[in-house]
Amino acid sequence: MNLEQVAERFDNRTGYNLVAYGPVGLPVFRMTTIGFCLNKKELDPIEEFVLRGVAAGIESVGQIAGLLGLEKSVIESCLSELIRTECIRVPFAQSIRRRKIELTPKGKLIADAQEQFSPLEQTVVFWVDGLTRKPRFYPFESLLKPRELKAEGIPEVRAFPARPPELHEIDIKDVIEVVRLDTGRAETPRQLLQITSIERRDRVFLDAVALAYRAETGGEVQVDFAIDGRLSREHGKAFDRANGVEKTKLFRGLLERIGPLSIAEVIGDDLLKQVEKESKQQNNSKGLQQAAKRARERISNARIEAAKSSTTESMLESQNEDHAARDELRDLEHKIASMRVRPLASMNMQHCLKM
Repeated sequence: MNLEQVAERFDNRTGYNLVAYGPVGLPVFRMTTIGFCLNKKELDPIEEFVLRGVAAGIESVGQIAGLLGLEKSVIESCLSELIRTECIRVPFAQSIRRRKIELTPKGKLIADAQEQFSPLEQTVVFWVDGLTRKPRFYPFESLLKPRELKAEGIPEVRAFPARPPELHEIDIKDVIEVVRLDTGRAETPRQLLQITSIERRDRVFLDAVALAYRAETGGEVQVDFAIDGRLSREHGKAFDRANGVEKTKLFRGLLERIGPLSIAEVIGDDLLKQVEKESKQQNNSKGLQQAAKRARERISNARIEAAKSSTTESMLESQNEDHAARDELRDLEHKIASMRVRPLASMNMQHCLKM
């Protein structure tokens, strides 16, 4: 969807006129952080059977080895690892023969879930929107570096506030959702618990279309943004809360004039007189459009009647009506196309200038 199509699609705000539109870069911060995670992994098969055996009441190395048909040394090595990870314990007893293997609370949970967790620090990269100040997922191809934005000649919209977000401003729940969307998986083997530090903040920009509206009465100016062909009211509201129109040089000029320019101020008095003279000789554009619409309806109705005709006479009557309506429509379309003075929406002006 090109700029003109986006503008035409959203030129529908009640009580407002779309007065300007164009490409902009919305501020986004790429955050490189260190996060504390729990790494989830499947149990080793031998560890799983040992934990299940102990949970079922088997209490000695010999019994476990006999049940699994493995050497005692293999079972002892496995038990050592489970003791190290605090999954089992062997309470002290005076007699070695009376010592029994027991599951710890952690071991019981792992035996039931057949999974175990280990703490892990890892690098976590995500994006924070510069207007909404919330972590958001944006496809890599929709983000531009500052030099790329400058090369394209696209103006940037500043963040509010301009500084990057601090650690205490980031909601871990939003980061978890962004990371999930980035990986493309509903569940990941690593569960993010906390962001512990911010290592780097990079400024990038989201490709968007700015849409400026002016109220038909009062002159109020509103700015919204379309992203991927969809209007993002979240960004528009955040921009409005920050008084972005007054603080952004790109839009400040819209406030310098309350009302639109008169035709005389745009084209001059001499040309205005010529336009007025020509416009008096033209039929009303709205009336011509309405007449053309009625002619199309006549053509459609004539076709329906022709299909339902049961006699030759009614068939000929419908065909004559169809021909007459077509002639009228052709004449109206010619008049509309030949009009030298007619109103244009802003998104249609570029097309006419290319003609």
